[in-house]
Amino acid sequence: MTNAHLSTVHLNATDVRSLLLQDDQGELWVLCPASRMLDLLEIRRILGRDLRAALPQPETFDSGSRALLVDEQLLDATAVRLQTGSGMESFARAGFSELVQGATLQAVSQPLGPDPASLPASEDLARIKLSLDKFTDLRLRRRLDETLHIPPLPEAARRILELRADPFYETRDLIKIIEADPSLASRILGWANSAYYGLREPVTSLHDAVMRVLGPSTVLRLALAVTMHQQLRVPSSHVRGLSPYWLEAMYCAATMEILAGQLPATEGVDSGLAYMTGLLSNFGTLVIGHVFPPIYQNICLLQEANLHLPHCYIDQHCLGTSREMFASELLRNWALPDQISAAVRFQQVEDYHGEHGRYVLLLQLARQMLLNDGITGPAAANSVDAAAERQLAEKLGLQGAALARVRAALNRSVEELDGIAGMLGD
Repeated sequence: MTNAHLSTVHLNATDVRSLLLQDDQGELWVLCPASRMLDLLEIRRILGRDLRAALPQPETFDSGSRALLVDEQLLDATAVRLQTGSGMESFARAGFSELVQGATLQAVSQPLGPDPASLPASEDLARIKLSLDKFTDLRLRRRLDETLHIPPLPEAARRILELRADPFYETRDLIKIIEADPSLASRILGWANSAYYGLREPVTSLHDAVMRVLGPSTVLRLALAVTMHQQLRVPSSHVRGLSPYWLEAMYCAATMEILAGQLPATEGVDSGLAYMTGLLSNFGTLVIGHVFPPIYQNICLLQEANLHLPHCYIDQHCLGTSREMFASELLRNWALPDQISAAVRFQQVEDYHGEHGRYVLLLQLARQMLLNDGITGPAAANSVDAAAERQLAEKLGLQGAALARVRAALNRSVEELDGIAGMLGD
């Protein structure tokens, strides 16, 4: 190492992120400022290769014999700070130039700009419509317009929502709703006869499927999930390293419901609405994945290359708006309770103080708990944050003992939640 290497961390050093990419031609290290989005699509265009983020990523940068690509933005830094095999090291400009000698230099990162999640909700619909101007494919424009004006909530979903709000509902009423929807009834019977339950004799009646095999509670959850999502399907593209859509949805819904049960009744938080909020928390992924399949495929690639960033920055780059804005607008069009659409819309906004803030906090806490426990990720090392979990819990007036009870309840439900998620993912 030259004398341009700094033995102590430089106060004005630019933090550098390293990412290992790979394809069938080999591996490539990329260095870019940590404060910017690595534009994997631009790298693919420049190099003419189908590169993708390697999984799992090496913990530290060690180029060895691998090719190296460096973002041009780093050349202007007076000093840089980089995680290497020796720990966090800082380099003055001359030392960094020596370190990356022979590397390919290209402009392969994008500035982040303002936090998309914090934009005024009153402008959401206008932003969604403005984002259409980015697309020249009229077919895509028509599909988005149709999606923004999808019919009211399916009748089965509306009736199941009403049923779930009644703590004294009759099972026969649930069966009647399912019988009136042939597609839903067929799926319930199919799940009851699946290998998961290992029945010796097949179930032929819906009554037996509900009462003898699945159980009313499980059927209610399954039916609610299916009817709420039947307009949109889980996209074929996905972000590697993240939990499947239905697994995340079921665990988030269950965590929200249990957390709500830990709050005093005076808080005015309804456990049923909390469950629905968790179930629909990532609904925006279905929206953009269904309406814009090619664009969502690019979003997935960029997310994998930028797991340190909230996905709203990637959405903003590709679509001009976030998936939460799309989802919230659709949920409002479906006339779902404002608590749900508000929590979905503002779930990535820190220190949110608007209306229905308790539901926003519950959703943020549920997501952080699931990340910390490795159930829905972790998407990146910095997603595991015990301090953030404590702070969110304190804002809700919840202590460690309450969170322990939530986790204990989730542990008792693992088999059921995994089973439901598996059936929904068929």
